[in-house]
Amino acid sequence: MANQEHLEHLRQGAISWNTWRATQPPGFRPDLSSADLSGTDLSGVRLNSANLSRANLNNANLNNANLSRADLSRADLSKADLFEANLNSTNLSYARLSSADLSGARLNRANLSGADLSSSNLLRTDLSGADLSGADLSEAHFNRANLFEANLNSANLSGVHLNSANLNSADLSGADLFEANLSYAHLNSANLFEANLSSADLSGANLGSANLSGIIKAWARAIGGWLPSVRGDQWSGARCDQERIRSGAHECGDRPSSRTDRDYDRCSAVPAVR
Repeated sequence: MANQEHLEHLRQGAISWNTWRATQPPGFRPDLSSADLSGTDLSGVRLNSANLSRANLNNANLNNANLSRADLSRADLSKADLFEANLNSTNLSYARLSSADLSGARLNRANLSGADLSSSNLLRTDLSGADLSGADLSEAHFNRANLFEANLNSANLSGVHLNSANLNSADLSGADLFEANLSYAHLNSANLFEANLSSADLSGANLGSANLSGIIKAWARAIGGWLPSVRGDQWSGARCDQERIRSGAHECGDRPSSRTDRDYDRCSAVPAVR
């Protein structure tokens, strides 16, 4: 439970809190765990290294707040305003951030494993090196976000918007990218092992040296039309696996042709399944 003295100081507003906190000894860690701060205006507040685990910050105003290295695990931040907030190295595991505004926020090396970020706004957000494994990112907007070396293993990215996002060297293995928009995204050296890219839009994406093992079968299962369109030269260096695909499925990003003598899957150089 929250320390009541700390909570009372915080309820006086960000300016009063920041002044009081500046008088505290080095290494001071505020305890605001399980506090109800829903709808509170905390813009510009200094809550770095604070214990806010299980706190209720639903609809709170935290724009430009310093929450770096804070513990926000299992906190409720749904619909919170975190515009340009500092969340570097923050623990947000299993936090609820649905419909939150995180545009321009810094989440470098943050722990967001198992978090709910569905329908959130992460426009131009820095998530480099962040752990988003198992997170729900469905319908979220990551346009131009930096996800360099981010861990998105087994994350739900269905319907996500990743237009022009930096996913270079990101781990997307086992991720669900059904109907995701990855147009013009940068996926150089990304790991897409066994990712589901059914009906995803990869037009103009850069997949150089990406690991595409196990995904062709997933595309073939979604037959009904060919799936992602990717400029041919941008597949250069991509590592495909030995999956065989049935006649009519596109081959490593190419639109199916009308020819009937398809004897080989060009990705794997093994006979295609008929």
